[in-house]
Amino acid sequence: MLKRFTLAWRLALGATAVTAAFLALVYTGLLRLEVPNQHWFAHSHYTWSALLLFPFAALGLLLAALAGALRAPRARAHWVLGAAFICACACTIGTRAATPSGIVTIASTIICDGSNSYFNTAVDSPDSLALAREYPQRMANLRLHAATQSPGAMLLHAALRRWYLRSPALQGLMESLLWMCSYTRTSEVADVLNRLWQLHLSGPDVGAATMIGLLFPLLGALGVFPVFALARRLGGGRAALLITALYAVTPSLTWFTSSIDQLYPLLATCIALLLYHAARGRRGSWAAASVAGLLAGLGIFLSFGFVVAGAIGALFVGLAACRGLGRGGDRAASVATAQLGILGLYALGAFAVLLAVQFGLGIDLVGVARVSGDLRTKLYLHDLPRPLLTWALLNPVEFMIGLGWSSSVLVVAALVWQRRVRGRGILLLWSSLAVLLLLDLSGAARAEWSRLLLFAMPLCLLGAAGAVRTLRLTQPGPAMLLVLAQGLYALIGYQLFDVWGYWTIPFRS
Repeated sequence: MLKRFTLAWRLALGATAVTAAFLALVYTGLLRLEVPNQHWFAHSHYTWSALLLFPFAALGLLLAALAGALRAPRARAHWVLGAAFICACACTIGTRAATPSGIVTIASTIICDGSNSYFNTAVDSPDSLALAREYPQRMANLRLHAATQSPGAMLLHAALRRWYLRSPALQGLMESLLWMCSYTRTSEVADVLNRLWQLHLSGPDVGAATMIGLLFPLLGALGVFPVFALARRLGGGRAALLITALYAVTPSLTWFTSSIDQLYPLLATCIALLLYHAARGRRGSWAAASVAGLLAGLGIFLSFGFVVAGAIGALFVGLAACRGLGRGGDRAASVATAQLGILGLYALGAFAVLLAVQFGLGIDLVGVARVSGDLRTKLYLHDLPRPLLTWALLNPVEFMIGLGWSSSVLVVAALVWQRRVRGRGILLLWSSLAVLLLLDLSGAARAEWSRLLLFAMPLCLLGAAGAVRTLRLTQPGPAMLLVLAQGLYALIGYQLFDVWGYWTIPFRS
């Protein structure tokens, strides 16, 4: 029977079968997404809301735009890009807003220490910059996430909160949104959350959390534009349409609303796009490499884990240089030398940002990194034991759960048929997987790969762009089936479990 189907159809049907089997196992309770006393997702069949029709309708809009573009002689990319952005916004913001608590759920995700302690740390500290300068000495007594990360994330939340408090227009807008969507006011939400979590929030604090909770998924949705731009260069226009559509329905992008982690895919894909342009040796390549380095440094300041994205970019350029040297000849040698220069500029840009933070702002990032490593080791070995071998095996599984089974099938297919794939896309895929493998074996990040490595998901997907064209997955039928399967997986999975844990149940039931 399978012989009647092309390879593209087999891959699409296989991805759909894996997706359906996974959802069925979770729905029946045969598969619980948890390792007791280590890491878990809240397993519950949540209340369905009529407002969930908006994310499903947005998915239908994306499918219609994709089908029309792939069937047209000249694909109309702008329709797919617009639909992908709308779909990403609807899936991220629409799912949380469709809960019984409405938009309050989004604000609560920013406020709760279980999902994001940076906001409360900023609220607790009137002078957030002074706290950042004393970070190594005070980290052990800070809230959950803030205690093991760079102060950059806390400073970003503090800056956004301050911006909100100084803007009457934003305050009025958030008050109106809360009233229209949840029939409540910021002061009423503050009273409830203060009693529930023993906090000291004011009404404007809740409004600021609501604004931040809407901003992060919006930035994640904006990632469709650099994803499309780079995918078009790596695999062609039609492959870029499928890659962009799959990114828009990346499950982790939807499930981890709202969090600062949704910002990092945009940063990572912009860095990869700039490095690709720089490695091509075209006009402006030096400037592109420098800007990529500055963005990488900014990402590392916000999250130490973003060093993984920086390393992927560096390895990508390095492999491109080695590939040029392997071809031989004087021209190849000069091109490879130029690419090594680009790599140096990229590293210099990243270090420039970190040095500016270290000496310009007076924040001891070296000391923070040392204390963070000690606290994380204590967490993994004593407070919340996570055996290295257990998570060396489970980390890739959780990463694929968050990436989506359609996207995972594309990545595996690109590896299996890599000899057919031309272009630099496969170099990006090798770079991504090599760095992730080293991270996995090192034990530096045990569990939570569906969130911590959200920025690596579009990079892996982009690495498969060349295979999309080679394997003829740009045909409308297989392409639409892949996107449909992953979109439904993201939306239905959201109703079967919650990645933030059990504290979300009162807000979703």
